[in-house]
Amino acid sequence: MTLKEFNQLDSEQTADVLKKACGSRNWISKMIGSKPFNGMKTLLSTSEKIWFSLTKTDWQEAFSFHPKIGDIRELEKRFGGSGEFSAKEQTGMERLSAVLLNEISRLNDEYEMKNGFIFIICASGKTPDEMLNELKKRTHLSVESELNNAAYEQNKITLLRLEKIISE
Repeated sequence: MTLKEFNQLDSEQTADVLKKACGSRNWISKMIGSKPFNGMKTLLSTSEKIWFSLTKTDWQEAFSFHPKIGDIRELEKRFGGSGEFSAKEQTGMERLSAVLLNEISRLNDEYEMKNGFIFIICASGKTPDEMLNELKKRTHLSVESELNNAAYEQNKITLLRLEKIISE
């Protein structure tokens, strides 16, 4: 979809498109209120500005729209259109050994229990080993540090998805 087409969508249609990039209702609402956008640079910078102005609760809402890293089978079932993005972002995870997938699953559970939200990483361009190493490292950080790390990663994911959905 072109930016011009995106700008012409009504609020409900815009929300449906934006939900594929980020699941925070407040982010979606504020993005709708910021239309029209005069260029992709403005769209992306507005998205980032809005994202970092949101509350921790808004961030956690967006996190809940992601599957856990390595949970390929749940992508389409739980997340529909955004599951397609997640599956592509997690390329290579489906080829991991059962031992490695079990380790990722165990660490995901440990991370979520400690932090209260799932591990968020911008998986695009990362190998499964890189994601596993990052999960191992970040599992031991403070909840506050991890909330900020996850928010930063969510922003990267959102911007990449917007660029895939909308073009100049």
